[in-house]
Amino acid sequence: MEHRVEPLGRLGRLLLLDLDGTIADIEADPSDAAIDASTLAALADLAAPDPFGLVIVTGRALADADRMLGGLKLPVLASHGVEARVRGFSLPESGASIVAVRGRIEEIAARCPGVLVEWKPYSAALHFRAVPEMGPRVWETLCAFVGDHPAFRIQGGRLVVEVLPAGMSKARAVDHLLHMQGYRQRRPIYVGDDPADEAAMAVVEALGGTASRVAGEHFSSDVADFDGPADVRTWLAALVADARLHAVR
Repeated sequence: MEHRVEPLGRLGRLLLLDLDGTIADIEADPSDAAIDASTLAALADLAAPDPFGLVIVTGRALADADRMLGGLKLPVLASHGVEARVRGFSLPESGASIVAVRGRIEEIAARCPGVLVEWKPYSAALHFRAVPEMGPRVWETLCAFVGDHPAFRIQGGRLVVEVLPAGMSKARAVDHLLHMQGYRQRRPIYVGDDPADEAAMAVVEALGGTASRVAGEHFSSDVADFDGPADVRTWLAALVADARLHAVR
């Protein structure tokens, strides 16, 4: 797809970028996901001239996001915003503890052979990419789980279902960010690929920003703005190239 490149130095722009399925390719095992060196360099170049111009928004734990970012200390809203490396950003933690229900979730996963459980500090994601036929069973059992545990909710993704505290979401985190000093005057551009991102996109669009959807299991190519993560990476590189071109004029 072709994308209009806006100058890097444009006053007021804020890039809000998801990781998995947006910048990085989706992997059956989330621990295998990685970002290539050229894209890391592009992210560094995009963030360098403007401390309020780029924020990573991810459901991954902050330590895991940092692993993917190769030590690049970008502003990050991690764990759906419960963990953050953004100055002045703080959301109250939910009283619900994923540790308290770990045994129950492990029992559910054991009844779904081939499903991979990804444990995070505040949530648990059950991946069925390797066994997509298990998807209906995962959904059914987790729906029953939240019926018994109303302090939690479930969030669908791309061949994954995540169990997380009821008040925890990317949408809530992004809304809080966009009302903070340094960010509230910005024109946000959110790029993401799954239902958690879609909810955050609605917040961004309601505040006058724009949302770009990445094709995959959630967004079809008919509605997507990017064909996939490779297309997003090409766009990021083009933003950097355009900024360098303007810098020498």
